[in-house]
Amino acid sequence: MSAALTLTVSPELAARADFWPERAASLAVVDSATCAAAAELLRDIKTLRDEIAASTDPVIEAAHKAHKAALAQRKQLEAPLVQAEGTIKGRLAS
Repeated sequence: MSAALTLTVSPELAARADFWPERAASLAVVDSATCAAAAELLRDIKTLRDEIAASTDPVIEAAHKAHKAALAQRKQLEAPLVQAEGTIKGRLAS
């Protein structure tokens, strides 16, 4: 059995995110006007991060649900083996 979740990275979102470190590095906050401009840039970053979350969260949620289901299935399949191990180990200890 094989299950796969695919996350397609939006080239547009990636391109919009890629230039931010350079832009932040070139920022100089020296007065109230540049402080206000920096605050606006932070709002822009938050908006882009929200867009990225909206794009990726459905896949993350599906992967989380799949992970939980796989763990539950493994626990169910291993239950008889865990019981058998306990029995054998108990007898060895006697």
